[in-house]
Amino acid sequence: MFTVTTRYDGSSLFGANNRYGFFPSGAIAWRISEEPFMENVEFVNDLKIRMSAGVTGVTNIGLYRNLDLYSAGNYNDLPMIYHSQSGNKDIKWEQTTQRDLGVDFALFDSRLRGSVSGYIKDSKDLIWNFNYSNSSKGYTVPRNIASVKNRGVELNLTGYIIQNKDWQFDVTLNVTRNVNKITKLVPEGAYTDPKGVLIHGSGQQVLALDKPMGAFFGYEYNGIIQTQKRVDELNALAKSKGFSYYDGNMLRPGHLEIKDLNGDGRINADDRTVIGDPNPRFYGGLTTNLAYKSFSLFANFGFQSGGKKIYGQTLQNVPAQLTGLIDYGLNDRWNDNHKDAKYPALYIGDGVPKMTSLSLHSTTHLRLQELRIAYRLPEFNKYMNAQIYVSGTNLFTISPYPGTDPATANYQSSYGGNYDTSYPGIRSFSFGLKFNL
Repeated sequence: MFTVTTRYDGSSLFGANNRYGFFPSGAIAWRISEEPFMENVEFVNDLKIRMSAGVTGVTNIGLYRNLDLYSAGNYNDLPMIYHSQSGNKDIKWEQTTQRDLGVDFALFDSRLRGSVSGYIKDSKDLIWNFNYSNSSKGYTVPRNIASVKNRGVELNLTGYIIQNKDWQFDVTLNVTRNVNKITKLVPEGAYTDPKGVLIHGSGQQVLALDKPMGAFFGYEYNGIIQTQKRVDELNALAKSKGFSYYDGNMLRPGHLEIKDLNGDGRINADDRTVIGDPNPRFYGGLTTNLAYKSFSLFANFGFQSGGKKIYGQTLQNVPAQLTGLIDYGLNDRWNDNHKDAKYPALYIGDGVPKMTSLSLHSTTHLRLQELRIAYRLPEFNKYMNAQIYVSGTNLFTISPYPGTDPATANYQSSYGGNYDTSYPGIRSFSFGLKFNL
């Protein structure tokens, strides 16, 4: 089996010199189970190897961003025309080249079915709203700024464990592992602050060479300062390098000690580094179906291992940011009688403004996404049957994450991992009667 597809697309979102893109793809498959040498392999019912490769394009850009725009206004009560948008006529399509290799199989009278596949995705010319200096009035201009590589493996298995007149039981498992990293940044990345890093949004997530997409960026903490002696030692270090204080003039016991990564004797923006990855090590789902005569039970679980997410509520100020602070933001705080606490001391009006690795929490979790119990009523006639059921969604989540939901965010992020102050996923219950004609 062999297929080839080509596309030649154009978009007015791009300038005339890069408006069109060529996107070919192809796939080939070999059903090994139909070959003569497989005739005596009785436990194999189906076996197929498949390969594919292709290029896709994305127009990840707003309207008219390839154009310079001007607007009318006034200044000192005089009419004026001013430059309101800097366009980029050289902006290109985002392009992703993906290569896949997979095996589909059915074994043991098709009681075990599944697939295993791996892929490599190379994306280039990622579009980014590049921030120019204040001398250019802080304009952002869309640029093709980065390349990223994704590599992954996907496993899907379905086992029909029991199949007889009264009982049916099957289980489906799917697991995905994906690793990505930035492989290229535009040279202008060297002129950003900090050098070699492109800041996203609030600056808590970045693009950094050889790091995952949306890596968390901030300060590494070195525990909690226990004594005034340690405060004096840090300030003495700063003074030996020509600075007055190590980390501001309010440093005291119970505060976080931030690592001076560049060794200049003080804490500033140059000490920031990549401190976490929002991407999970692996994730997937488990679905089960159990039926006995007219009764049936369906359960769907979702799970994730690894991945970090911001939850800064535990480090809020008191009282300035007390609003919304839940009890675990008050518990396990440093004080003279609890010096092995996880979180820093609560000083009135004195919070922890820096983004540190202490603000990141694991989003590992197991969730029962849906549970449904049903009973098939006796048939009214040969043309109609009915089923009564009760179901629930989002019934429980097991996770070390201290916030409301390890899988939701309070604002849009391209990378995930932002803390949530919005409603968590909805838990619902339903009861119904379903007819089939």
